[in-house]
Amino acid sequence: MIAIAESENFIMTDESNPLSIARVAVGLCQIKPEIAEILRAEFYRTCPLSVPRQPEPGLGGDAFRENMGFKDKEHKDDMSHLETKDAWLGRMNRILCTFAVLVTLSPPGGPFSLMDGWAWLANMINACSRIATPHFFTR
Repeated sequence: MIAIAESENFIMTDESNPLSIARVAVGLCQIKPEIAEILRAEFYRTCPLSVPRQPEPGLGGDAFRENMGFKDKEHKDDMSHLETKDAWLGRMNRILCTFAVLVTLSPPGGPFSLMDGWAWLANMINACSRIATPHFFTR
């Protein structure tokens, strides 16, 4: 599910993509609640902004980018072996959009709920307010 959400064409080609995939996920989580924990862990692993979390202190350059979930490029002919900031932001946007739709479609008391959405928003605001200058993912 997340691999599909990470695809560059995921939202751009069809606005119903996150809705369709979230409906399937909600149905599966209602049948087997343990799937929700696996899915949540996968969101956290592939999209650090879904936690959200601050990068480890003192990291810079490629170490910072790896810590924030930048992927290796398929074509390593550039200086850095990691994806660009714009590619990373697009991928994070697609994953977070899918997470948001999943949260809004989940029934009250389900494994994902609006409380998860509010908790994510509060944590993101708090994480961003702890630093003097905003990170590039908050602009």
